[in-house]
Amino acid sequence: MNSTRHNGVRSAWALLLALAVIVAGCGSDAATSGGGGMGSSDAGGGGARSYEYGTAGGTDVATSDASVGDTSGGADAGSTHQDATVDAGEADTADAGPSVDKQVVPANPFVLAKADPFSTFAADVDTASYDNFLQYIGMGALPPPTWVRLEEFVNAFDYKDSRPAPGSPHPFAVHVEAARSPFSPATRLVRIGIAGKSMAEISKPAVNLVFLVDVSGSMSASNKLPAARELIKASIEVLAPTDTVAIVKYASGVAVTLAPTKAAEKAKIVAAVNALKSGGSTNGAGGIQLAYQQAEAAKVEGINHVVLCTDGDFNIGVSSTTALVSLIEEKRKLGITLTALGFGGPGYNDAMMEAVSNAGDGIYASIANAQAAVAYAKDGLLSSIFHIAKDVKLQVEWNPMVVYAWRLLGYENRALTDIEFLQDEVDAGEIGAGHKVTALYEIVLEPDALPQPSGAPQVIGTGKLADASGSEVKPEIQDTELVRAKVRYKLPGASATDPSIQIHAALDATAVAEDQLVDLAKASPSLRWAVGIAAMAERLKGSPFRSKADESVALGLLSGATEGIEKRKTALSAMQKAAQQIP
Repeated sequence: MNSTRHNGVRSAWALLLALAVIVAGCGSDAATSGGGGMGSSDAGGGGARSYEYGTAGGTDVATSDASVGDTSGGADAGSTHQDATVDAGEADTADAGPSVDKQVVPANPFVLAKADPFSTFAADVDTASYDNFLQYIGMGALPPPTWVRLEEFVNAFDYKDSRPAPGSPHPFAVHVEAARSPFSPATRLVRIGIAGKSMAEISKPAVNLVFLVDVSGSMSASNKLPAARELIKASIEVLAPTDTVAIVKYASGVAVTLAPTKAAEKAKIVAAVNALKSGGSTNGAGGIQLAYQQAEAAKVEGINHVVLCTDGDFNIGVSSTTALVSLIEEKRKLGITLTALGFGGPGYNDAMMEAVSNAGDGIYASIANAQAAVAYAKDGLLSSIFHIAKDVKLQVEWNPMVVYAWRLLGYENRALTDIEFLQDEVDAGEIGAGHKVTALYEIVLEPDALPQPSGAPQVIGTGKLADASGSEVKPEIQDTELVRAKVRYKLPGASATDPSIQIHAALDATAVAEDQLVDLAKASPSLRWAVGIAAMAERLKGSPFRSKADESVALGLLSGATEGIEKRKTALSAMQKAAQQIP
């Protein structure tokens, strides 16, 4: 999920996430919009399904269909706003661990729409940050602020956005909705949602899986290696008999426990799994190299994927994030992707896990126990490796005649320059079957309404709008639109130079201009839930844009939007416990 420019920046941001406290922000009718010809999603996380593994319809809604089409739009060549506030640089995260440094990294700033109407970032499919939060709360503690990635909290839930209609040429649908903010009377909140086709709607390609299992001494706990064993066994049940499975173990040394074997040979695979025993220190880098050798030996025309199962750092051998990312990116270009699964609760190198899974175009998820491991294998494994779209980039364009300033909540380390939206060779995010992506924005309509609390990053108000050749670019948004959410993607199998496909959904500006948006309390349960979760995530990470007083508002939003869903009830309980501990 890195771009050509983005590789170094993202690796550096992964370090900053581990070393710094990230600070980011979050009428009569609620306005909503869905992509025309795009139809319900049982999608999970952030793409990916959200895994809270082993955790301790609004009224009077006006809807409008937005046009969807294949276009090539305009973008600006300005820097990402995140890059404008931080000089990240290359760095090694081998020793980052879960410790928290007190350095403060600026949040996404407000951006003046007349200076730059474009917000551009790569799709994110992880939910590990939320999974880790639940485990911390189960231990009676709060996660380090550096472990809180707001977008992964928001993307941990299903917002019931409709999937593409049958026969749609596009693999996902795009939706937009908005309401007044309960935190500031002059602020509006906008949700962008993407919902992908379900597993039942796609053809399943051949699968070649290599499980790379950490068997170091620290993995002996019942919620670590035993849970990883259960995950592999359960994975056999969701594979086709002709799919292949291999197992590589690593500790002080590395070894092939199971050479590539057809999934039909269940007894042989289970015997190899049961033979995995823990002991020794960790040579993760050597293990990855051997895992890739096994993947290459059994490579198929379909999915070739390494599943890393670990509880910690790679503390022997080539252990720098930069070196590992380079290796994994090289193999990704050869068609072998990678997922990182953290076992046994918080304690592993969160930044490294995110960095390697990003480099491998895979998922980073947190697995708390054996029950959670089985749930992941049954509900999330295939959907996370069966991509329905790749190089997925979002560009949200605001109407500067209506919007004075905008702020993206989260996605700090997914930023792309605006011109990269149009550059088809730029690698971005992947969306798997049934996956969803949700993004929240805070917008203001008048200059005197701009929130600037103490500690907030400087407002961005300059930037040259230009295309790759340096000429001025015309925005695509129409005068009647408040916002146009554009998505560019490629179908699986497309090359780096193949042209991307672009679709969009737009929200009419009338309701906002005439102040007809409902208060958030009357908006859809999906919007209320997303805003409530985002606000609590901001509090957890110490954002200057949310105060202690906002917690009661956020918890009220969550309490009124559970809709009887057990997962939401669990989240509400966890957030209530968190609110008692947040300073």
